[in-house]
Amino acid sequence: RDGSGIWPLKRAWEMVRPRRIDCAKYIGWGWKEPNTHIYIEYLKEHFKDLRFVLIMRHGLDMAYSDNQQQLFNWGRLFGVEIPNSAKLLPRAALEYWVRANRRAIALGREMGDDRFLLLDFDKLCASPQPEIEKLITFLGLDTGKVDSAGLFSLFKVPDSIGRYREHDLSIFDPRDIEAVREFGFTVEI
Repeated sequence: RDGSGIWPLKRAWEMVRPRRIDCAKYIGWGWKEPNTHIYIEYLKEHFKDLRFVLIMRHGLDMAYSDNQQQLFNWGRLFGVEIPNSAKLLPRAALEYWVRANRRAIALGREMGDDRFLLLDFDKLCASPQPEIEKLITFLGLDTGKVDSAGLFSLFKVPDSIGRYREHDLSIFDPRDIEAVREFGFTVEI
């Protein structure tokens, strides 16, 4: 990353810049970029046929991730300050996760069910078949041309699922823990 502060724009340009591609080999295009939620509203306006898939991980597991780059990059956009104490970093990370996902889901729902799909990462890893079938249906793919079994076999449950259980959850705002539940995740205290 350069020190100019424009690296996010350079990264976005690299994702959308024109390239020579043999389009006959593909049925569409896409990318995996966790920061995309920051500019969903611009993408949905520019790409009228955009289909947005948000894959959400358990917020408490994300709060204890070693990778807090999104919090550092975008936390202030969501009114989340970086704490002075490393012990409170998970609290800020969960607060960011809740606010960022609420916004992403609200913007996605504005797009409609035919253009927005929310998938649960934990379910995708634990039981990939139903989640992959939802994705295939959402994308309007011909199931006869998709190697579903091959897709199902790609997913494994990572050791990081459930890592929050090894920590004291009393540092979190109870409203943020409740938000994790509202998003459909189980919270074991």
